[in-house]
Amino acid sequence: LQQQILREVRHGLAEARIVPLSKLFDRLARILDLLMTDYGKPVELRLTGTEILVDKAIAERLYDPILHLLRNAFDHGIESPEIRESLGKPSAGQISIHAYVEGQNTFIEVSDDGQGLNFQLIRDRAVQLSLQSLEQASLLTEEALTDLLFEPGFSTVAPANELSGRGVGLDVVRSQLRSLQGSIQATSQPQQGTVFTLRIPDVLTMATFELS
Repeated sequence: LQQQILREVRHGLAEARIVPLSKLFDRLARILDLLMTDYGKPVELRLTGTEILVDKAIAERLYDPILHLLRNAFDHGIESPEIRESLGKPSAGQISIHAYVEGQNTFIEVSDDGQGLNFQLIRDRAVQLSLQSLEQASLLTEEALTDLLFEPGFSTVAPANELSGRGVGLDVVRSQLRSLQGSIQATSQPQQGTVFTLRIPDVLTMATFELS
């Protein structure tokens, strides 16, 4: 009987620490609503995987990194309605936050259907910042160029505006993910958009459900 009571207490404590990702995503949706009001840029937000459960403390630590990616996508990923229409795109941009579990990891993708990364601009900035020589930069793959965005102080926007600058703060985002034993990667296609994929090991997000 005592063992059963102990199990029930431990399970109750575990449940108290667990929240659905909807708690986190709903906060981000409210921020995006404010951005649209302030900047007059229409954007649709699609949220999936909101039912996935994570530790409350982990959800809090994920808020700032995902917020930065959201603001970045809104500011520099999504084009103005006029430009989008000239490209044959819907006037309203689209930002998606998609969470899913695969293997021993939880993944959260933050993507937009905007202009994508300007790889030539990243290449030029790498030379200007003396991170690469002209010859070295000319040989960099798109994957290597994308990884430069996570270098401390790297930005393709000079100066960065008050909302965000593509690359500004991404080194901090990567550090925050690493502190969670996770990682972040980015992929991009010109005029199709950019996807940032955050990986968090389930040992942190779901371990409390192993209590019995």
